[in-house]
Amino acid sequence: MYPNPVDSELIIDFDYQEEFVIVKICDMTGKLVGEFELSGASSITLYLSEFEPGVYFVELNGESWRCSERVVKR
Repeated sequence: MYPNPVDSELIIDFDYQEEFVIVKICDMTGKLVGEFELSGASSITLYLSEFEPGVYFVELNGESWRCSERVVKR
C-alpha cells in the first residue's frame, strides 16, 4: 500500500490478479468507515480524499489470505 501517509489516493498492488478481495477501512475506534468488494484485480486505488485526517486500518481479505495495515490520512 502506498503512499503512506496518503493525501487522497491509496494504491494497493497485488503480486498476481486476485479473484475476489474484500477491503475494509476502520478508524482508530474500530468503526467501519468503508467497505468494498473487488474481483479480477491486480491493483486497486482507494480514494480517501473525503476521509478526515487521522489513522485508519485497511484490512484486505482474499479467498485464502488476509492482511491489515495501518494508514495515515493527511
